[in-house]
Amino acid sequence: MLNPRFLLTAILSLLVSVDLPAQTASTRPDATEKPPIHLGVGEQRLLRIEGLSRYSLGNEGLVRVLSLPKEKSGQTPSGEALLLKGIGAGETDLWVWKKDGATEIRRIEVSALPGRKGKTEPLFPARLS
Repeated sequence: MLNPRFLLTAILSLLVSVDLPAQTASTRPDATEKPPIHLGVGEQRLLRIEGLSRYSLGNEGLVRVLSLPKEKSGQTPSGEALLLKGIGAGETDLWVWKKDGATEIRRIEVSALPGRKGKTEPLFPARLS
């Protein structure tokens, strides 16, 4: 007869060693993958999201996100517009949860503008007089 402790340890070891797939938009039926957003370093884009409840940005070193109130985003109700600004070259993602329970994922690709070296140079260099 097998020792119950040995059997339990063996089963737990097998469960821990199983390689589970990462949760992505393609493996999560409740998440919708939206087309990627392309920004240059220093570039801004207004993203309107109907029913926006909350959001999460993967890498805050590449993109700055500001939730805009109604008076600054035009006709969009408060909290339904995000201002995105590219601050460093690279790729990240933006997860959005909506009031109706839907989840969206947007890939954000930030590239250095031509002739620039990422976020170390100012967008408009100061003029020397």
